[in-house]
Amino acid sequence: MHVSLARNFCRCHRTILFTCHPALTLMAEHRSPVNAGIGHPKSYYCDEFVKKERFLLETCMYFPFTAAKNLCGFGEEPDALLSRFSHLQMILILVLDKARHENRITIDRKGNPKVYYRIDSDIRHAFVRAMQAGAEIFFASGAYRAHIPASENFFTYADQADRLEEVISSRHFKSGQISLSAAHMMGGCRMGTDPKTSVCNSWGKVHGFDHLYVADASLFPDSAEVNPYLTIMALADRVAEGIRRDLGFE
Repeated sequence: MHVSLARNFCRCHRTILFTCHPALTLMAEHRSPVNAGIGHPKSYYCDEFVKKERFLLETCMYFPFTAAKNLCGFGEEPDALLSRFSHLQMILILVLDKARHENRITIDRKGNPKVYYRIDSDIRHAFVRAMQAGAEIFFASGAYRAHIPASENFFTYADQADRLEEVISSRHFKSGQISLSAAHMMGGCRMGTDPKTSVCNSWGKVHGFDHLYVADASLFPDSAEVNPYLTIMALADRVAEGIRRDLGFE
């Protein structure tokens, strides 16, 4: 059934575009403990840069293993940072990528999905600007050094805060050396009335299938400009309502 669904939406080649909120985590060290792992980890976010620069900043705090994978480097410097875990502050960057023709999912002859995604110049620019903004927040909050992947050295220090655009730049954003993640998979099964340009109807039911529904972020037509969890739950509730109606429970 999953293969049939995949082939169905791949035939609608204008609807298989997907986005994934490319992401990375910034870390800063304070001289005194901040114990950021206590309490809800994503209580605040900054959407000041959403419309013009296409990135969102969120507070976060990840366990040491997850934090370590976001570090660029090996040896004494990563050890020195992680050994001060109770003194760390973290910021999650979500780049609000646009649905583009080249970023898509296809199905090979064996029915396996193949993902094509490119980190283009727009995404790179958004990451660099987000890192500059994150560093500014770190130092304004009292951190004395930070690990910013697209910077000159492993650590960026508070006395460099007046020249962050010079220290953190695209020339230091090197593919393969910066650990990027895909935070939220979205798109691929767009809702619509025409099977030629959509996979599902407005209630999440897949065109051409009597008992197949989609109820997650696959229904999104583009990247969400916020953390998508509430929108996903609202869509799932709507799809459930449609299923109840289709089954005659109303």
